[in-house]
Amino acid sequence: MSVRQLPISHEHLRNDAQVGESVLDLTSGRPGPYLTILAPPHVDAAVDLDLEFAVDLDLDLDLAVDLDLDLDLDLDVVPDLAVVPDLDVDGAADASRPTISLLGTFSFRCGDRPISLAGGSRKLLALLALRGRPMTRAYVAYTLWPDASESDASSCLRSALCRLKNKAGDLIDVANLDLELRPNVCVDLRESRALAIRLLDAPATALRGESATSAVQRLSGDVLPGWSDDWAAAETIEWHQLRLHALEAMAAHLAETGRYADATVAAMAAVRAEPLRESAHCALVETFLAEGNQKEALDGFDRFRGLLRAELGVDPSPRISGLVGGLRRRSTDN
Repeated sequence: MSVRQLPISHEHLRNDAQVGESVLDLTSGRPGPYLTILAPPHVDAAVDLDLEFAVDLDLDLDLAVDLDLDLDLDLDVVPDLAVVPDLDVDGAADASRPTISLLGTFSFRCGDRPISLAGGSRKLLALLALRGRPMTRAYVAYTLWPDASESDASSCLRSALCRLKNKAGDLIDVANLDLELRPNVCVDLRESRALAIRLLDAPATALRGESATSAVQRLSGDVLPGWSDDWAAAETIEWHQLRLHALEAMAAHLAETGRYADATVAAMAAVRAEPLRESAHCALVETFLAEGNQKEALDGFDRFRGLLRAELGVDPSPRISGLVGGLRRRSTDN
């Protein structure tokens, strides 16, 4: 933990924030032109007063800056110090719902407006959106900054919360010791997961009011691809399996109802997502057979068998082999 003293000046403040001539030296209680700050190595680049305002410092450092203090700061001491959030979601004029996207790539938007976030705030939103339940501050801090000390991880979390509030308003319910996204925040993964579960339970009902193309698109993205954080691994695997099962169930239902083109699209989406998955290739071959396209069924099986032998050195199981076994025999007899 390093200690730095930085002069307070207008250039250190975001947007139209101002600072008065007399600023409290927070370490001594005496008026002075400096803030003494603690700079742990894992915090976001902001000064966090553990209150409802923060000052972004324009530092040429890749260090995060945090005032790890528990104070009742009298704002009369710093009469003109204030930061106006870029966007107050709850009070936005257009009342657009904030949306967090976890599928394909992370993004945060309010209506049509994309909002860029610092690394710590981005990971905080992603974790809360992914888990979808209240979590204690201590758990969140340790999960997001596992290599930091307990005090530094807590500082990182407070800094991320402050920066997020300044950027996007009240997205997070911070009641008591728990953190949770507010109900008005839309998360694409939650909607897509609900769709996948409906497709597995009652595919006919699930597709009412939604085109097959739209459903396939919502089931075609993985969670946070490229993120290597341990806390995202379990949900990533769970969603990957769920969406594949949903795509296969969707393909089977569409083929049964004669919607072969849509069924082929759904089955192909499953094959693209997991090229060595036999059940996905089964769904595709069964779709071809249901439509009467025997050549496409044989070609699809041959491609899968060649890929399986090349990658794993094994043959397809009797399940998928049996789908085209009769076609092979008739072809040989002729």
